[in-house]
Amino acid sequence: METDYNLTAILDWNGLQQFGWPLGPGEGNRGDKRDPWAGVDLKGIFEKLGWRVLESDGHDYSKIIPTLEEAKNFGDSDRPTMILAHTIKGKGLRLTEGKYEWHSKIATKAELKVVAEELGIEEVVA
Repeated sequence: METDYNLTAILDWNGLQQFGWPLGPGEGNRGDKRDPWAGVDLKGIFEKLGWRVLESDGHDYSKIIPTLEEAKNFGDSDRPTMILAHTIKGKGLRLTEGKYEWHSKIATKAELKVVAEELGIEEVVA
């Protein structure tokens, strides 16, 4: 039986993780927030698992849209498509950029004010 796939997955690859890996046996501290895939050929891994792999700058719509179109143009295929979207957590804001805490942190009013100023937003509704 032949199967056609029409599946495209997007992996947001920002190099951080929310809770981290245990630092060692018995420590109970999940402090290592580094990218567990650093130095790993993630594209090669997915290809060996049978995926067609595309990569894109996950912040640039002029790159994202054509990448999605390329995935769509594969049409009916016997392979799913994985898009590796390279991103930076909290990109563009000094308060959040590259900081794992912002996977689940709720901003304070003072932090919202800083973000609003950085984004050029004059009025913040709280």
